[in-house]
Amino acid sequence: MSALAAFLVPSAASAATDAAATVSCSGSGCNNTDPASTGCSATATTVKEVEAYEADGSGIAVGYIDLRYSTACRTTWARFVAFYQSEDSEIEGAVSLVRNSDGRSEFCKAYNTSFSSTLDGYTCYTDQLYDGGVTSYASGYVYDPSSGLGTNVVRTGSY
Repeated sequence: MSALAAFLVPSAASAATDAAATVSCSGSGCNNTDPASTGCSATATTVKEVEAYEADGSGIAVGYIDLRYSTACRTTWARFVAFYQSEDSEIEGAVSLVRNSDGRSEFCKAYNTSFSSTLDGYTCYTDQLYDGGVTSYASGYVYDPSSGLGTNVVRTGSY
């Protein structure tokens, strides 16, 4: 690679610094905020993921639950993605983010109107919580329209 080409290609370190410079919250000031609007999602990774299964016990995966983490903000949030629309209801499923140190949580429901072409599913994500020096986990369920209940509760490991 020429010296000029190396100069023009940003390094991973400078990209992370740029992302960190554009966030609009820090520390506990990130609690109960949207990871996208604060810029925290720019450095997000999925640190834990678990599949969600059909409510009828068939063992068919119908979605997944993610625990997301931002390195720039040191925050976590949870995301639910359902692969299919439910037959009889607007609610596809739901997910909670729980911080282990104090039990503080955030919650969201995925509806049949919340399709994401990027994720190829019906989705929602919670507000974020500051996670510096502590751990959190995501827990969620698939909605069963025949019983009107959330079933097959699943949980990620902590991060």
